[in-house]
Amino acid sequence: MPTAIGQEWKVCGKATCSTEIQEKETASILGKPSIPKKSKQQKKPDPHPMVTDLVNQIRAAHKEFGRYTYYDKGPGEVMDIHTISTKIKEMDPKEARDVLAEVKKYKNGGYDLVSSVLCELQELPDEQFNILAESMPEGW
Repeated sequence: MPTAIGQEWKVCGKATCSTEIQEKETASILGKPSIPKKSKQQKKPDPHPMVTDLVNQIRAAHKEFGRYTYYDKGPGEVMDIHTISTKIKEMDPKEARDVLAEVKKYKNGGYDLVSSVLCELQELPDEQFNILAESMPEGW
């Protein structure tokens, strides 16, 4: 017989939530299988290879030039923004927007890099540039 211990019930030497016990008891009375436990969170999908590459480039710039220089001078002074922008231009605009949005989430300089890339890409046709600019909805 279960015994109450604070907010938990002790059954067969194991402490379990009282609602879990009630659900199991109800299920056994009704002849239904017990409710399965929630599975572990599903693994997040791997990021786009370009996101990983850009984050690694930010880390390398921090290591080589220091964070002060990265933030003071900007990514354009310590990274090859032109090459990055060229790769972004070659991608599908919506895919590139998603890549930039993911890079922007990187707390150690992602926002600054995306801003520099967008500045470099201003010569794109308006339709294409506006799709890329959606990666920075709050403005840049």
